[in-house]
Amino acid sequence: MITLSKSNAEINILIVDDQPANLIILSKILEIQGYNVRKCLTGEMALQSVHYHRPNLILLDVLMPDMNGYTVCQKLKESETTQHIPVIFITGLNRATDIAEAFEIGGQDFITKPFQEIEILARVKNQILIQQYQEQLEHEIQLRKEVEQKTGLLAITEDFIIPKQYQEQLEHEIQLRKEAEQKIHDLAIIDDVTGFYSRRGFFLLAQQQINLAERLSNNLVLIFIDLDGMNLINNSLKHKVGDAVITNAVNILRESFHRSDIIARLGDDEFLVLIVSRKKEDYQNLCNTIQARIDKFNQTLLPFKLDMNVGIQFYDFNNPVSLDHLITLAKKYKYKKI
Repeated sequence: MITLSKSNAEINILIVDDQPANLIILSKILEIQGYNVRKCLTGEMALQSVHYHRPNLILLDVLMPDMNGYTVCQKLKESETTQHIPVIFITGLNRATDIAEAFEIGGQDFITKPFQEIEILARVKNQILIQQYQEQLEHEIQLRKEVEQKTGLLAITEDFIIPKQYQEQLEHEIQLRKEAEQKIHDLAIIDDVTGFYSRRGFFLLAQQQINLAERLSNNLVLIFIDLDGMNLINNSLKHKVGDAVITNAVNILRESFHRSDIIARLGDDEFLVLIVSRKKEDYQNLCNTIQARIDKFNQTLLPFKLDMNVGIQFYDFNNPVSLDHLITLAKKYKYKKI
């Protein structure tokens, strides 16, 4: 289990949104968890604020008057003093093109409106973890340099013989660095709540598979899945029950697909699965398998029932389309509830 090396009280978060209601909602969610929260209504105010009090994380609204979130993020990344502050965009937009633009200018993640508390907290924690592992990595690199300097001096003064204890220390520091790098990589592409790929991880891997499918003429299909009634469950039965719904849905999806399939969490209650080299006639059997697992789950005496809406879109390598368009088609043609 990955844990934070700092307490929430040591984490400073800046929220930038031109809507006071959004600032109140987000700050309340984070302050209850013990985070230190500051608020700005404009991008200009935010750019001034970060130079006086550097935050650990910025939650940045995309659609703001005068200076939108993309412009604010660009200015942050252009400054040496603020370029390493992670930015999570806040937006009602959820198109792949918007997400791609955000990542291109330096954003780390997205929080979509309407806000879901579990998603906000998970994405905030994820970025703080990544930041702390980066700091750990920098520390390990510095230690390695110090060891290398020591061993270099010893090599000159002792006929190029490096003492065993320094060799072992150097090897240990190199191993720690590799482990820290791997953890940073995993956190960047893995959804912390479900263990599936994050949106960033999905877009990276899915595009690679699309390129490969076009070259090798592989069958490829995108499956869009959303959980039906999540807002009703969260509003009537509270988020603890909503968390249980997500957990059980994740278990069913994990059991239903192969390890080679790319499963990702697109949003709070939305999932994507990219499958390669499976016959078209197999997908009805797949839907039947998922339905059987849902039926079995719904026989348990819980205060909610699990339903999934599914859209399946086949990729035609003779008529290639963008990943953004493929996702749009899968969402548009959700043809059944299972």
